[in-house]
Amino acid sequence: MIYIDQPVGVGFSYGVETVGTSEEAASDLWKFMQIFLKDSRFQKYANKSLGLWGESYGGHYGYFRSFSIVLKTVR
Repeated sequence: MIYIDQPVGVGFSYGVETVGTSEEAASDLWKFMQIFLKDSRFQKYANKSLGLWGESYGGHYGYFRSFSIVLKTVR
């Protein structure tokens, strides 16, 4: 199980970049997942099922992120 506090600037996350739209947040999550799964320590998870959950406002944009990941995977 991995917890991602996202987008940058909410919860316990920090950084210098800001995210203004759900599309930008979904793109950041996609980039993170690509980097994470290419790392030799985590490649064993690349072909496993993936579940995404959100809480609070994440319940609104969690669906968008999931849909975005599916679309990019299919392409």
